Amino acid sequence: MESTVNTNFFSSFLTSALMITASEIGDKTFFITAIMAVKNSRLTVFLGSMAGLTLNNVISIFLGVLTAKLNATLMHHISVALFLIFGVKMVYEGFKMADGGGLEEYNEAEKTVNENEDVGEAKPTLLTSLFGKQALVFVQVFSLIFFAEWGDKSQLSTILLAAREGVWAVGLGAFVGYFICNAVAVIGSRAIVQIISVKK
Repeated sequence: MESTVNTNFFSSFLTSALMITASEIGDKTFFITAIMAVKNSRLTVFLGSMAGLTLNNVISIFLGVLTAKLNATLMHHISVALFLIFGVKMVYEGFKMADGGGLEEYNEAEKTVNENEDVGEAKPTLLTSLFGKQALVFVQVFSLIFFAEWGDKSQLSTILLAAREGVWAVGLGAFVGYFICNAVAVIGSRAIVQIISVKK
């Protein structure tokens, strides 16, 4: 019995971690994190991004718990249908994408970051006066990531997985997936931006 529980936990954890990693690498939030890490403290950007994604993850898990109260068979069919739709859509977009197609996500992320910086540089705020520039960077990254991820396919997938699988396993798996993506974005930010930059 205990072995089955451990297997189910590990399976749910692995499914969640792989799903998040696969869907977030090269996503808009990935590029936002990479661009912000080039221009600001990597640690601050990493912490702000992880805070935004973790809050989003907690909300998704909570919504998954509420969704689990619905009919299990109905939820199973809805989740299978949505995963199938997401999968087919991603494969279709991959085949349709031109060689430089990944630039669209990058350009959209760069535009979002630049617009946010214009607002942030307007005048000193109480936040920067009390805690310095890094506090403002943290808040900017947190809000950019949180709202960019809201309603995203990874959030919907986490809700559905949490409704079907173990809540702790899915939550921990999603956290690990986000951690991996953010670490890659922050550590490789300069290389990523140089490789993908339209100007280059």
